[in-house]
Amino acid sequence: MTDPMLHTLIALCGMWFTFLWGRYSELGKLSEEIVARTIDSLAENGYIAVTKDRDGNVELIKIEDLDSTKKDFV
Repeated sequence: MTDPMLHTLIALCGMWFTFLWGRYSELGKLSEEIVARTIDSLAENGYIAVTKDRDGNVELIKIEDLDSTKKDFV
């Protein structure tokens, strides 16, 4: 290979690996968003019981801890 061709190939490989790195690092954020939407939807439709703390974090409630007299469910 000539020097310009080698330089171009190295640059393209670097760009491709950078693209893949960015693409797969975003998948984690996307999956977190999907999980949050699914839990919110299940809680709103009454399929699961959750509580929210002061910070807005959602916590699932175990079935054996579930008490029908509690009114703090979301």
